[in-house]
Amino acid sequence: MNFYRQYLSSLKHPEAEEVLDIYFFRPLAFIIVRTLYNTPITPNMYSGLALISGIMSGFHFYQGNAYGNRWGALYFLLFAVFDCCDGMLARMKKNGTPLGRIIDGLVDYSVNIIVYLAIAIAYSKTNSSQMALLLAFSGIVKALNSVIYEHYQTEYINSIEGKSDFCVNEQKKTIAELEKGGISAREKLAKHIYLIYLKLQIPTTSSCENNVPAQIYREHNLMPLRLWGIIGPAVHILVLVVSFYANHPEWLVAYSLIFGVGWLAIMKIVQKYIDKKVLKISQTQAT
Repeated sequence: MNFYRQYLSSLKHPEAEEVLDIYFFRPLAFIIVRTLYNTPITPNMYSGLALISGIMSGFHFYQGNAYGNRWGALYFLLFAVFDCCDGMLARMKKNGTPLGRIIDGLVDYSVNIIVYLAIAIAYSKTNSSQMALLLAFSGIVKALNSVIYEHYQTEYINSIEGKSDFCVNEQKKTIAELEKGGISAREKLAKHIYLIYLKLQIPTTSSCENNVPAQIYREHNLMPLRLWGIIGPAVHILVLVVSFYANHPEWLVAYSLIFGVGWLAIMKIVQKYIDKKVLKISQTQAT
């Protein structure tokens, strides 16, 4: 398998990835994964490295000065790359597990909370309470945008691969395992966390509820998914990195609270229109 094909095999689904991920974050991650492929390092170890990088990022941001902002930005960039490595290695070696997905999600959410809290606290300490509040709200908007983007990304991948009920089946299976009992407290906690993750990812649009053919769904939802990606996790990360490396946090605030909120409102309208159109086409072809 050549280098390019191996890279494609490491992706969830190339056409469903964020453009910035495809051409920036994941290529960097792939170089690391490919270089260390034959070592004992596991996907969960990459998750651990991502967590350490995220904590170091928060530590430097907490300093609240230009020096801390620069190093915080660089460590946050490193976190983003390692955060790609775990899933890429799992797909390449075909050894992904539900627990691994939980760890990956927990690291992602934890680091973002740590980093945005550290930034907000740092600015509140320097008597910039207004900026601190704006940055905290930027973190909330980032989380909201990321959850919504990942929801539509999951729906897109599941729909075009004929796995629209994957998350639902996983939910039922996990609930059954919990009801059966006989598992440790640690496993029980992990499964409850996994259920929360699944609940966020279960598609709720008509495309899945009404078994819209994959080709119709793909034809009408590929472009909307890419438009959702404009406020996806990768763009938020890069904007934060650039803003704080340049010591201009107001760039992040403008992107998140002005552009991000506005784009979210526009895309909700667009997606609602697309969902209705796809459902209508599907019903027409079925009759």
